[in-house]
Amino acid sequence: MDFKKFDEIIKNNKYNMLFFEIYYNLTCNNDLKLDKLTQEQKEKIIFLIHDAYLKDENFTDLAHICDVLVENLDDALNDNLTKWDLLNKSYIVF
Repeated sequence: MDFKKFDEIIKNNKYNMLFFEIYYNLTCNNDLKLDKLTQEQKEKIIFLIHDAYLKDENFTDLAHICDVLVENLDDALNDNLTKWDLLNKSYIVF
């Protein structure tokens, strides 16, 4: 591992790292086809996840929040899912 390279990437992108991690989590979800979404739709769901994650007081795993959003993608894209709705759905344990 090249930690100097990692440090440089973090230094140059420190305000975008959470967005990067959210995007990475979304790319790992096989149920979501990111190439089918527009730039605006991608930004919309990333900001929704970001806002929910920052408001979460239960320390819910970011990947889980991303997965819950993917399960509710249509609602998110149609403005029928708020950050609070997303968090509440994330708290439901199967």
